[in-house]
Amino acid sequence: AMALEDTTSAACARWVRAPGGTSILSHGKVWRQNRRCHWCGARASRPMCRGGRGYEKFTVKIEAGTHHQVGIARAGWNLHHTHRSHPHDQYAFLYSHTHGWNRHRGAGRPAFTPRTNTWWHGTWDRHHKGRYLKVFINCAARTFTVRTERQFLGKMRYPRSWTTIYAAAAGQSNDHQLRLMDTCRPVGASGKWVAKWHHTQITNGGKVWRQNNRCHWCGVRASRPMCTSGRGFDKFTVRIDRGTYHQVGISTRRWNLAHTHHSRHNDQFAFLYSHHHGWNRHRGAARPLKTWGGGNWDRHHKGKYLKVFVNCFARTFTVRTERQFLGKMRYPRNWRT
Repeated sequence: AMALEDTTSAACARWVRAPGGTSILSHGKVWRQNRRCHWCGARASRPMCRGGRGYEKFTVKIEAGTHHQVGIARAGWNLHHTHRSHPHDQYAFLYSHTHGWNRHRGAGRPAFTPRTNTWWHGTWDRHHKGRYLKVFINCAARTFTVRTERQFLGKMRYPRSWTTIYAAAAGQSNDHQLRLMDTCRPVGASGKWVAKWHHTQITNGGKVWRQNNRCHWCGVRASRPMCTSGRGFDKFTVRIDRGTYHQVGISTRRWNLAHTHHSRHNDQFAFLYSHHHGWNRHRGAARPLKTWGGGNWDRHHKGKYLKVFVNCFARTFTVRTERQFLGKMRYPRNWRT
């Protein structure tokens, strides 16, 4: 028996703290600098990474502005002095001007060695590299990744002592208008189990699938389409209420819900399998990128919550439990929804 959880965000975020003289508009979605301050910013309302695990994301649209900063902040950030790069600063940013990973970044530090051919060449001032700043946060690793609709920009690390954090953005220049986006899902977008193998059972309003000892190498698919644009991030959690050998991941709508012992490039499912070296067999169209060590995660050996994060643009999904990382798999480039 497997329960489907965590398919919607807990709440929608809005800008709630901003420096005096600047404006928060459009029911909290837009922050306007009004030329009242340099090196100042705004913080969002929704707490993220409480408990220090899981993944979060948000998008900031640059409607106006020259030199940008985007990232995260703590509740106690004073919204000013974002020209600094000190480990005790209460914000962690990536800065848009030349080599902006090495200055004006607060407590943030590059997660790996930046180079102009892997991060960015020139600047991402104004709209030079795109106007949508998409921020993905790995709460356990204490990192955030920034990219636009056009390219990767950078990956930064923030202090291990930070647990609860908030979306934040700022500007060196005083000409910004920034819109906060993608911080919640529409009402009714929660997923539920809808397609199952014959004689198995879906209960609890679509949240629980029970195999009923009726089939081996069979599965179930959820209702909510993910990655419909081929970009962005998605996530869900499956709780193992009962079961011995597990498979978890994604599928296309055409998957026939059976024959999950295969590992063929044209299979319509992509899974990680729980038994020894489960990255190399019974995985459908998935291929391993990064995997855990020895042993298995059968039954509840490594935890009972299977947390799956999907990077739609990279065509990858990462699986971890409440206790440890399990693996990162790639799925076919031609899979969109």
